[in-house]
Amino acid sequence: MRWIDETAGYIHGLAPKQLVSTGSEGEKGSAGDMALYVRAHSTPNVDYLTFHLWPSNWSWIDHKDPAARSIGPEDFAGLHRPAHRRGRQAGQADRAVRVRAQPRPGRLFAGFRRRGARPLLPGGVYARVLERMQAGDAIAGSNFWARGGRGRTTNADWMWAPGDPFTGDPPQEAQGLFSLFDSDASTLRIVSDHARAVHAVP
Repeated sequence: MRWIDETAGYIHGLAPKQLVSTGSEGEKGSAGDMALYVRAHSTPNVDYLTFHLWPSNWSWIDHKDPAARSIGPEDFAGLHRPAHRRGRQAGQADRAVRVRAQPRPGRLFAGFRRRGARPLLPGGVYARVLERMQAGDAIAGSNFWARGGRGRTTNADWMWAPGDPFTGDPPQEAQGLFSLFDSDASTLRIVSDHARAVHAVP
């Protein structure tokens, strides 16, 4: 806790107008202890809190299962409940909460693209985020993980190798697992529409 307080304070000293957060994943980044998560952010030097949604990494869904990857809005409630609970608990720290969510619940496979399933998960997340913002909850915004832009890998195992361009996926994970690429037109539209809707919240 002391390290967070001192480091956040140091950043504020260098950039007084900069909002500072820990980037914590929430409960998953706090040894499963939400009380620890709240205590870690009790310093006034932390301006807002974050928690992440990684349904496949956390085994909420299996990204190797085509049926799971095609989850739609009508199936999202089961994923949303634990996320909403975490957001509500995080709000105990009396700080705004930002949600970070993966935009792609599966690898960049041609078959997966044809299913047209990928945009449904971020669409469901964004719908709930906007709903809670409009209701005046502590949740105050969202980020997606992550922009890959024009980065691509041609390796058969989808893993990064020296000399490859970087995407939003770390080298130990398949490149394209969670990255949002410049060709992902449908998902980019969802992100843009959500951004406009968030800016319209009073």
